[in-house]
Amino acid sequence: MPSSIFRALVVGIALVARAAHAVTIEGDWLTPNGVARVRIGPCAAGLCGTIIALKAPSDAAGHLQRDGRNVNPALRLRPIVGLEIVHGFKAAGEGRWNDGTIYNPDDGKTYTSKITLKPDGGLKVEGCIAFICVAQNWLRALR
Repeated sequence: MPSSIFRALVVGIALVARAAHAVTIEGDWLTPNGVARVRIGPCAAGLCGTIIALKAPSDAAGHLQRDGRNVNPALRLRPIVGLEIVHGFKAAGEGRWNDGTIYNPDDGKTYTSKITLKPDGGLKVEGCIAFICVAQNWLRALR
């Protein structure tokens, strides 16, 4: 194989790999103000995300933060770290994911949700009730 064809093939593969990576939301993300670090990756339902770290993992008394506002009393003792909050997202076009839910430990409720990869590389994460959505901007976490 001539070296120029080989180089063109390698460059082409690298560009395709870079383009595929550019539209992924897999990886670690910081919620507003860095309160939580969420790892998004594949799961049986599509794409899911789990809280892997908190800015303040313990309360003032030194106890682990728990899911104390969950609407289900049986789940209120779960630690926040390790909690799946993003669930079941499916690709819906270039830089968009739909058909998922997001759990908000602050109020203990789960919302229908959609995610959009913004041009600046951040995520617009929306939790919705009917047609009313509230958005947060998440930033990609550095390793």
